[in-house]
Amino acid sequence: MTKRELIDEITHLNPSAPPAFLAEFESEDLAQYLQRLRYVLTPPPRPDAPRTDEQPRFTETDARRSASSPSRESRPEPALF
Repeated sequence: MTKRELIDEITHLNPSAPPAFLAEFESEDLAQYLQRLRYVLTPPPRPDAPRTDEQPRFTETDARRSASSPSRESRPEPALF
């Protein structure tokens, strides 16, 4: 995607993001932000929906690993904006 296309898609998903402000960022940063926006705005699968191969199983063991992972606690994800 071009930088202009990234900015257009971001402002479509997040109308409060001013295009002039977004233009100050590199394309790679905008692409990463767009990816996060899409992830956050994607509704979770319904519990009664049939599972597909594309949906990874998240088990109780995975939840415990995530909760106790020292790497997440010591390295918080930086905010893009």
